[in-house]
Amino acid sequence: MNKLKQNEPGAYSNIFGAFENVKRTIDTTTTGNVNVTFPFASFDSLCQKHLSESFDSALASSKYKGDIIRRGDKIRFEIDLMKSLFGPTIHGIISLVKSVLEKREARMTSLIIMVGGFYECHLIQAELRKQFPKHRIIVPEQADLAVLKGAVLFGQNLSVIESRLIKTTYGVAMTA
Repeated sequence: MNKLKQNEPGAYSNIFGAFENVKRTIDTTTTGNVNVTFPFASFDSLCQKHLSESFDSALASSKYKGDIIRRGDKIRFEIDLMKSLFGPTIHGIISLVKSVLEKREARMTSLIIMVGGFYECHLIQAELRKQFPKHRIIVPEQADLAVLKGAVLFGQNLSVIESRLIKTTYGVAMTA
């Protein structure tokens, strides 16, 4: 993927966007397979160059044989594999939230507002609700744009941020 990013940023951006779409559509009840459009020619060329074999050959000899199938310009992922790709990130977020909530300043927190693109992922929403059942979890519409909107508000009025517990959390002052 690093080579793809360096050599063909457009193709890298396309596959990154495809995974962004998947992240927003799968949830804990999704079954079957997930189709992702990908730049086959770019992947095949990189496999030829760096592995001396075609993409299809590399896939057939990999540990993902059977879980990932290429059909034209699409890759079909077995759903459990796709969900597992998000697992490490989800567990990292859960650990971070737990560490923030353990801080003295946050012990009375009863509300978690999820903003940013990854929080539109139903898998992370479900896991947060499972791990923090006593907290109310709010995901605003366009959670990915909430960060941008907050940055614009902060740029226009520095007092909009009331406090900060760690570098990735904010206490927002609600002003009229």
